[in-house]
Amino acid sequence: MADLIRTPIVGRATALLAGPFLLGQKALSLVFPQAKDASADPPPEPALRISITPPEHAIKRRG
Repeated sequence: MADLIRTPIVGRATALLAGPFLLGQKALSLVFPQAKDASADPPPEPALRISITPPEHAIKRRG
C-alpha cells in the first residue's frame, strides 16, 4: 500500500526539483554557448558605423 502512494509523490517531487534545473541549464546554454558551438559559426563581421553630423541650427546655437 505504501508503494502505491510513494510512487506518485516521488515522481512529482522529482519533476518539481528537476524542472527548474533543466530549464536553467537550457537558458544558460543559450546565453553562454559551449566552445564547440561557438567555433562552428564564423565570427560576425563588424558593423559599419555611420557618422552623424549635428543639424545646422544646433551648431549655430553653440557657436
